[in-house]
Amino acid sequence: TKSDLWYTPEGFNKDLASEIEYLGSQDATSWIKEGPRIRAALPPAPTDGSLVTVLDAGCGPGHTSHNILREFPFVRVKCMDVQAPFLEYANKIFARDFPADRFETLQSQLPTIPLADSSVDFVHARLVLQHIAKINETLKEFSRVLKPGGTLFIMDTDESMGDILLPQVEEVDELLEIHNEERHNENKGHTNLSAHLWFWLEQAGFSRIAYDSMSFHSKEHPSWDIYGPMTSPKVYYSLVRKGLVSKSQVQDAEAKWEEAVKQYPPIMVVHMWTYVAHKGTNSAREEL
Repeated sequence: TKSDLWYTPEGFNKDLASEIEYLGSQDATSWIKEGPRIRAALPPAPTDGSLVTVLDAGCGPGHTSHNILREFPFVRVKCMDVQAPFLEYANKIFARDFPADRFETLQSQLPTIPLADSSVDFVHARLVLQHIAKINETLKEFSRVLKPGGTLFIMDTDESMGDILLPQVEEVDELLEIHNEERHNENKGHTNLSAHLWFWLEQAGFSRIAYDSMSFHSKEHPSWDIYGPMTSPKVYYSLVRKGLVSKSQVQDAEAKWEEAVKQYPPIMVVHMWTYVAHKGTNSAREEL
């Protein structure tokens, strides 16, 4: 149901093509630091020629799944998302670049995963748990589909980690605060997961838990040319449609933002975190 998600099938920021491009820019930004962490967490290539099975839960249009398939030729990816248009796009790019036995798309909404018990080696969940109300059920479902000793890799962000957006424009900050509050209250998602997740992972039967954090500066990445405009107040017109702010309020913020960026180019610093955990009963802990 809609209440279980912030990011609903009807909830594209813009048209589908622009949304896919936007999400691709996010992925291009994060993969530079996420990719090596996935490499370290993946099991080694099997010596018998079989494939390591990865579930990419909440895969969107498949950008990260595509990166995993490209970088790790010993991997088969099951790309799962609730949104059919994203999966249609993913199927096209996968079929273009990889053999059919290395990928599969699944349409489902977490916490439901339409896979058998103990059927995957690695679960990847990037920027998805923040959109899910039923966190405990989702973690238990991850544990169910993982093989004994299998690995769960989670990457997400918290509002409490203090992302930085410059230039600072009070009217834009007010819109962002309204947006975050509305998103949290209406959809019952979780905006501050990182501190709580260790306990919830243990409850779900995971062990050998490792926590790490990373930061991304917009000027590090060429994709800023696409990602940067999303910091504009234009993205908050959805609040007008919901009756939370007036059109003139957004227009005023937009005008002040455009004036500010003439003096100071837009800068964003995003803080993210990862958890790596394993299905099993070993209570030993690791912290990076």
